[in-house]
Amino acid sequence: MTVSQTDRYVPQKKLGSGAMGEVWLATDTLLGRPVAIKYLRVQNRQYRDLFVNEARQLARLNHPNITAIYDAVFDEQAGYSLVMEYVPGRSLDDVLAEQGPLDVDAALELALGILRALQFAHQHGVVHRDIKPANVIIADQVKVTDFGLADLTSRLLHGTGYMAGTPGYMPPEQIRGERTDARSDLYALGITLFEMLAGTLPFDYEDQDDLIVAPIRQTPHALRKFAPDAPLVLEHTIAKLLAPDPDDRYPSADVLLNVLSAIQARRTFSQPGLQLLDPSATPFVDRASELSQLAAWWTQTRETGAPHLVMVHGEAGIGKDRLAAEFLGQVADEGYAALVGRCDEFGEPYTPFAHILATIFQSRAALSLTEADRSGHLLSQIPSLAHALDLHRSAVPQTASQQPAASGGMWAALTERVPGAVAGPAAPEQAQWRFYDTVLFIVAELGPAVFFFQDAQHLDQASTALIRFMLRRGRIPALFVAARRDDEGPTPTSAGTWLPGEMSELTLQPLSAPASRELLAGVLGGPASDELTQVVYRRSHGNPRYIEEVARHLRDTGAVRQGDAGEWRYQPDQDSEPLPPALLTRLHRRLDALAPDARQALEIAAVIGPEFHFDTWVALLGGESALARALDVLDAALAHHLLREAGGDRYAFYPAALADVLVAALAVPRRRYLEGRVAEIDKT
Repeated sequence: MTVSQTDRYVPQKKLGSGAMGEVWLATDTLLGRPVAIKYLRVQNRQYRDLFVNEARQLARLNHPNITAIYDAVFDEQAGYSLVMEYVPGRSLDDVLAEQGPLDVDAALELALGILRALQFAHQHGVVHRDIKPANVIIADQVKVTDFGLADLTSRLLHGTGYMAGTPGYMPPEQIRGERTDARSDLYALGITLFEMLAGTLPFDYEDQDDLIVAPIRQTPHALRKFAPDAPLVLEHTIAKLLAPDPDDRYPSADVLLNVLSAIQARRTFSQPGLQLLDPSATPFVDRASELSQLAAWWTQTRETGAPHLVMVHGEAGIGKDRLAAEFLGQVADEGYAALVGRCDEFGEPYTPFAHILATIFQSRAALSLTEADRSGHLLSQIPSLAHALDLHRSAVPQTASQQPAASGGMWAALTERVPGAVAGPAAPEQAQWRFYDTVLFIVAELGPAVFFFQDAQHLDQASTALIRFMLRRGRIPALFVAARRDDEGPTPTSAGTWLPGEMSELTLQPLSAPASRELLAGVLGGPASDELTQVVYRRSHGNPRYIEEVARHLRDTGAVRQGDAGEWRYQPDQDSEPLPPALLTRLHRRLDALAPDARQALEIAAVIGPEFHFDTWVALLGGESALARALDVLDAALAHHLLREAGGDRYAFYPAALADVLVAALAVPRRRYLEGRVAEIDKT
């Protein structure tokens, strides 16, 4: 049986219409399937060859995230039409109109689907030129429709040189009639992603005419204005996508796909409600060597299958969590488990493991707790785990003997691998060993994994013992990374806790002046002048957190202003360079541990500078007669981690900003007198 093209497709109902034409649901009578037919608003026969050639190119786009083109038809009365895959779903445009802004995870998932479609099309030489929510269909998976049709329709109707696209989504170069390429699609995707998160376009406009020229005349609004809870890294990504100059955008869909995939992966290790780490909080600056060292330990752990512990330490605010966030993001990008446990000074035993195990079960990285822990090994040792998983206390098993027999799944594995797993009530020592074995088994089932312990200066003795057990008993490819502040006294994570070879150390130092400038530019959103960089570096001493706090304080108080060229300049109303109140409060709180006499002695030391020689300090205090006093104060300051040894009878304030606080407490005449005495001592 032969069926003509005009008889083959029987329209059923109209699905929608737009500038390019109408879309109808139809039945393909030859193959017996539903199809979508787009009737283009073109009837001129002279463009028939152009239409067929373009349709052939578009039909080659065979990808799960692209609506397939089945046929191209020209009819004397109906004109040109394309027969496409019918996708029973809703357009993103309709979803946003009904529901408003999407949450970050949903928006990222949709954006990645659109981006995979663009990546495939761009690799085959096809640019969409009309990415917008109306051309995105949400069904079992994201589908992008109308690839290349805006350009094709405009050429059929108007010839070359006509602006094709949708106002509000077209990049500046498309509006000006200049050459467009794959980066133009990335701009439109940036607008679409902004709209998904904010519920509006990033421009101010009153009518279509305003909207057409908005990308040329306006700077897009920052995402935080409409979606303050969105990750800062996502805001930076969208801002780069919306750069007016295509050269300032991401160079390809491949690069952007890696960026968005990394953002999505890194969200998996921030447990709901805990917000342990925010990898987007600050730019990642000047830690390439430390990141490389962590990556080397991680590679060694995977290749040898031997667990290892890395202790990352440094002063408060030095960037330990930021380094960990970047590293864990890379681990997650590689497809491995990256899990975080926060230590709590006043928490119950095994507090960080409660966070980690809850994440494992909530993310289904292992079977459910009720299946995995019939014997109660976990909940009996970590009662808080029940609360983290929202289990009713009545459901928590009290003893193994109360549990009915079970088969299959992790329970079967436990009963086979853990001796006595179904035995009756055991002695405390036996229960603890069974608990250890249970945790070890779960960790082993994850495969290669990284476990990060935040605020490890508060790591409890029970958690420390469990880590020791896994390091010494397990042949598991697990890397344990613990971050601790150096301003704490001896803790369970001190070096003497571990056997030789079990633990490596990584010390973070303050940022250099050039790196501080780079971070400052990231915080302020633009380059910083030399003077501003010097002011911030002098106050922060290269501590990343202090750089952020000082920079934001200066901006909020109007002491810095951005010039026409985008450079931030230091223009204070007064000569003072005050530290942010929050930072001052934190530093004063640390000094409160000292007796008044000791604090006064340190104020004199601070006049010498953030780092000083012991003999110079003794001379300022009064010479030989002040030696005993200086030694007592030195012991107290070292004990409270306000000073650290700098080598060669030299000592440094820890953090360095403490020197600024101490000097500020001195009366101006007193400070000037002491500065003169320092100059005299240095001469001798």
